Amino acid sequence: MDFINKRFNGVFIISLAVVLFLAAGYLVINLLPVILVAVAAIWGINAIRKWINNRKKSSNNVEYMKTETSPKQDFDFSDGPIIDVDYTEVKGE
Repeated sequence: MDFINKRFNGVFIISLAVVLFLAAGYLVINLLPVILVAVAAIWGINAIRKWINNRKKSSNNVEYMKTETSPKQDFDFSDGPIIDVDYTEVKGE
């Protein structure tokens, strides 16, 4: 009689593991679409919120680059060598 009790205990543990595995699979299959939709909605709301905030910040804080250069500094080529380049003109049809 002792071996029957041991066998029943093993079968009971294996059947309990199978039932728990099937229950977990059922929950994952049924809850996964709900979780994915919730994550997508949260991500979309955050993306729209960031876009609106960036749009407000960029329209209010317009900064222009101011460079302090004189025209003489930009176009003064007297210090360097002069290179003569020969070219031919390309005529279009």
